[in-house]
Amino acid sequence: MRRFLKIRKEEAEAASTENELIRGLLQICREVPEHVSVDFQGLEKKLQPNFDLMNLNEFMKVCTLDELSSQSSRKVTYFNLSDAIYEMASELHAIKDSLIFKMCWTNQVQELSREDTDEDDTENSKEMKEIYTLDHVHSKIYQSCYSRYKELYSSLKSGEMLLEEVDIVFEVYIGKHEDLHKDFDIMCRIDPSDDRKWIKGRIAQIREYHDHHLVMDSAKIIMDIRSALCLEGDFSILEKLLQMDEVKSKTNNLNCIDKAFVGAKNILKDVTDQRKECLRVLSQSENFIKWVKRELKDINELKVFVDLASISAGENDQDVDRVAFFHDAVLGYSSLLYGLKQNSGFKNVMDSLPALWKALGNDKDLPKKL
Repeated sequence: MRRFLKIRKEEAEAASTENELIRGLLQICREVPEHVSVDFQGLEKKLQPNFDLMNLNEFMKVCTLDELSSQSSRKVTYFNLSDAIYEMASELHAIKDSLIFKMCWTNQVQELSREDTDEDDTENSKEMKEIYTLDHVHSKIYQSCYSRYKELYSSLKSGEMLLEEVDIVFEVYIGKHEDLHKDFDIMCRIDPSDDRKWIKGRIAQIREYHDHHLVMDSAKIIMDIRSALCLEGDFSILEKLLQMDEVKSKTNNLNCIDKAFVGAKNILKDVTDQRKECLRVLSQSENFIKWVKRELKDINELKVFVDLASISAGENDQDVDRVAFFHDAVLGYSSLLYGLKQNSGFKNVMDSLPALWKALGNDKDLPKKL
């Protein structure tokens, strides 16, 4: 008896599962081009609200006492689905809540609409609705859509998705990256063997890529500092950052968002608007930088130079102020003016900034004095 009850439970679960598959299938199949009507071949009527009141033998050929030893599958025949449509319904059920899949479906529907509109030659043909069977939905929409979805999954998992594709697919997730985990988790249902270990890293890369614009101003200013100070070291990571907005860089893939890229971006995030202005003023003072480094070979010469300038200034208030400002500006910016060598690179520049930030903290008018 226990075995017989177990079989009945399996049969009931099979009927319930297929009922859910059909509901999901019909729901998404309603999202088709406006000029298309889907013929559900009586499936809507079969999805009766009193499903729980129907007899089990209405859904399938149930197992009898004589067949108790049989290992036959609990095949539901009530909905009379072909193998292709059943497979479509099963695959859709697993991924129907994926926003990325819905985007693929919508894009395929829109593409189909454009193609059909181009083929319409008369106003009458536009007014007539085309009837799609579920086989049409499978061949014209689902197959292309699901193939596209699997391609996205593969390129995401490997990290080989192009940045231009990231711009399109994940635009709606800007500022909502925590929602990506759910969508990627659904994606992994394509491959039951997927351990999902790649998800966390890929979301981090997409987030960093979306947020790179927040440090673009700082990156540009540091490159201007490089030019003003005539530095010849390694600034390749900044060049990579600045190229992110160029069309040619969109052919790079997600794996270019590596630890070096993230590290540089995180450092630049600490450059506040006040600090950016402090750096910007120096970057625009190339002539002054060349002159002061020619006149003062070392920061230790500053005191003597200022003493002589003070004598020269005499009683003129404006000149006295200029000498004082000169002293404060050169001393405040000394970590950049004298702490860097010609072969200094991005890392050396960033290492020299804490001293400048300290000077700026003590004198917020430092940029004005320069």
